[in-house]
Amino acid sequence: MLDRSMLHLHFSNRLPILTARLLRELAQRPRGVFEVDEVLVPSKAMERALQFAVADTHGVCANLAFDNLARWLWRMVGRIVPEMEGHSPFQPETLTWQVLAVLADTTFVAAHPRLARYLQRADPVMQYELAVRIAGLFDQYITFRGDWLERWSEGEGAVPALEGHGTDDVLWQSELWRRLLTRLGAQDRHPRQRFIEALKDPVKAALLPPSVHLYGLPSIPPLYIEWLQALEPYLEIHLYVLNPCAEYWAEIVSPRRLSRLQERGKAAGHEVGNPLLAAWAGPTRAYFAALVEAFGDRAGEDAAAFQPSPGITLLAQLQNAILHLDGLAPASLQLREGDRSLEVHVCHSLTRQLEVVVDRLLGLFAEDSDPSTRLQPADILVAVPDLETAAPLVDAVFSALPETRRIPYTITGRPRRQSDSAARALCELSTENRKPLK
Repeated sequence: MLDRSMLHLHFSNRLPILTARLLRELAQRPRGVFEVDEVLVPSKAMERALQFAVADTHGVCANLAFDNLARWLWRMVGRIVPEMEGHSPFQPETLTWQVLAVLADTTFVAAHPRLARYLQRADPVMQYELAVRIAGLFDQYITFRGDWLERWSEGEGAVPALEGHGTDDVLWQSELWRRLLTRLGAQDRHPRQRFIEALKDPVKAALLPPSVHLYGLPSIPPLYIEWLQALEPYLEIHLYVLNPCAEYWAEIVSPRRLSRLQERGKAAGHEVGNPLLAAWAGPTRAYFAALVEAFGDRAGEDAAAFQPSPGITLLAQLQNAILHLDGLAPASLQLREGDRSLEVHVCHSLTRQLEVVVDRLLGLFAEDSDPSTRLQPADILVAVPDLETAAPLVDAVFSALPETRRIPYTITGRPRRQSDSAARALCELSTENRKPLK
């Protein structure tokens, strides 16, 4: 076990700065010719961007193993606790069948009238679909509500916070959880406990890689933060985190929330700061608070590198106000002629929104005639709030463009069964085969 802290937090409001930090850390660590550096990313798009960045810097991208955080952590569990086989026994795909087996137990179902009434009217397909939903719900509990599951495993029926709110459902879920633990042979210890205890063995801890880099993750569930804390003494962990604000902003709240706290006499320590950041960055604020609580004392002064936006465009003024936690007074932003850095388009449908996006992109491509500085499709990210709804319309709008206006594009972040036509056909065929014959 190492004597010093091996966790490093790197904060910045600019992704290129975080990328440069990552490349510097990768270059500084001595390693053998065949030794691989582990880099965890939130998406394939981010992985691809990093591969290009490394190749642009070193001429080639090699000896880097990209993965996502959940899969990597369970791979480490498999190294330390071989009987776990490197994957979670609580994965929804696996747990679904265990749930289905428990739902087939008439003794269990009869003890819970609300669940029994539903299953009495359910055909095999409905039972399977319920098992899928329950497995997915337990996956969320494992990730975000481990304290509930610990109480349930100890025999507690209803979580106190849910008293009077769907108590019947909580009771059968708690009993179902205990039965699942028995079926999986995990009633004595949760896999995370077995993993943390096994790390105390120096021989097993030596099986871990020397370091890991977590790049650009928008959030880390509490369960995984707990595991990273357990791993910290045994390997070097680098977290590269996008932070839009250089100031401490964990206590900022929206103006409405602040007024309510003032009415109750609980506003001490709270402020609005920047209203947009306070109103729209709740999940990010919770994520940073969890990081500070778990690792805050490890972050040094040189761990943060913030850079103001250059220029005086509307977007730059807004970004810098958020960066410095400044509240913008009404009419305080200066709008210069030709400034289109921040635009709002009112459209009557999502399809029309995408058509406007196409027109604006084509206009941006045509603005600069110099090929060396011209905006490229690879430089652009189009974000949507509901990818599953937007994806078919993106295909319809972008693929229908004539050759002279064609914009190359890729939709990332969708499940493979949605993006892969062969996988989708196989899933649909499997679904048809599960339907009962009439």
